[in-house]
Amino acid sequence: MEELSVLNTNTPINARELLQKYDSMEFLELQYTGYKLENVPDDFTGQRIKNGDYEECRFNGNSFKYVGAAGTRFRACTFTDCVIQGANMQFCDFSNSRIQNNKNAKAMLDASNLNQSCFYNTELHDLLVENSSISQSQFFQTKIYSCEFTHTTLQDNIFRDAVIQNSTFIGCNMEFSVFHNISLKNVTLPFHQIAYIFNGLQTITTQDNDVKITSSMKDAPILSAEEYIKLLPIFSDYYFAEREYFPLANIALFEKKQTLAQDYIYEGLKEYIQQRDFRKLKSLCRLAVLQGDFERHFLSELYFRIVHYFMSVELTASEQYQFNLHIDEIKNILFTNTEKSHIVLALKTNLTLEDATEFAELISILESCLEYNQIPDSEYSFEIKHNSPTYSIWIMAASIDPNQLALFIGALQAIITGNMDSFFSAMAVAADILTIGAFVKELIKNNNFVSEKFPARIRNKNAESFVLGKHKILQEKNIKLDLSLGNLHLNYEARKKYQ
Repeated sequence: MEELSVLNTNTPINARELLQKYDSMEFLELQYTGYKLENVPDDFTGQRIKNGDYEECRFNGNSFKYVGAAGTRFRACTFTDCVIQGANMQFCDFSNSRIQNNKNAKAMLDASNLNQSCFYNTELHDLLVENSSISQSQFFQTKIYSCEFTHTTLQDNIFRDAVIQNSTFIGCNMEFSVFHNISLKNVTLPFHQIAYIFNGLQTITTQDNDVKITSSMKDAPILSAEEYIKLLPIFSDYYFAEREYFPLANIALFEKKQTLAQDYIYEGLKEYIQQRDFRKLKSLCRLAVLQGDFERHFLSELYFRIVHYFMSVELTASEQYQFNLHIDEIKNILFTNTEKSHIVLALKTNLTLEDATEFAELISILESCLEYNQIPDSEYSFEIKHNSPTYSIWIMAASIDPNQLALFIGALQAIITGNMDSFFSAMAVAADILTIGAFVKELIKNNNFVSEKFPARIRNKNAESFVLGKHKILQEKNIKLDLSLGNLHLNYEARKKYQ
């Protein structure tokens, strides 16, 4: 290799040219951007596209063989007869684009990675997709026409408001993908995957959908949706013997057997915990939320069972990493309802293991405060943490009416401080006198409320009696508390629809 001299900062030098002597592919001078280009001329074979950004461009017959194009934006672009082979196009954005194959008989997309990509309002026409992976991607308002997907991984995708016509997915892995309001016309789905798809069974039996179901086995029978549904008892027997609890619960929910589904979810939780299979745990929790009509306390119990087990056993470094990676997402799945408002509050206490009586009194106060603000026990849960000598309590609550949650926060803060201003301010929020944003801002500023400006109807004497009575108990028991806001999601739009 040619010897390189030490750089002299006083001497102009082409840094790119110097670095090319070490890596000619990485430090090419090409700029991978374009806007409204009628015919992008580049052959991208083997290239590494960095900071790629194309908008309203046309790609005609371009080669994307072995390209590294992760994160490239192809917005409102048209791809015609291009070949994508052995490519890494993960995290790409194909929003509002059209990908079509007019003449090539060979696979247009082969052995490539398009995971975690966005196909919002994208059209796919006449494509042959083989041996590829398109997982954890979004197919929102996507239109798929006359496409053939074979031996391709399509796991953990979301198909929402999509239209799929004259297409096949034989031999594909579609585990834990979501079908939401999609239209299927003359579509062939993989025989072994339907029960692993969220809303898969519901979708194939929707009256307007036209599906066939078969496998990649030679001479495999082609079933209608009705014929497939008749096989569900046999599927259930098989999955039970194999201890596959996700499809068991999915089938039970489809058949409106809520109690049976709940039993399968419990059993699956134990099985997947023992296997340390966080992906299946996460999917089982998502199934309970998306398709089950379960009460809040059941969802809370799932979370606490998972946490309790993994906090009570010794994990390997790999298992601890997986636990830390997935547990927050599992919590979000179980405690986040897009329609209902929800809150997570952290309550630090001065109580230790020796303060059992005081701790029981505190739990009673919290429950009565929730009840006073019309939050039923099915909509809240407590998580007790003991990572330090003193206890902490995480309070998770949900309601279709965000004002109830604001009232609970205001009441709890007033009970802690003995100052009614926070509760009166929450009442002002409920009366549309104060905005929720102003309330939260003042709460964060350490209870800096000015409630005397509110009308007399806000200064509720019954509320004052309730709050100050609970505050007195805290003082008598020497219970000291510090409240902080962990997470607030107050959905006023959902409240309007509900009303």
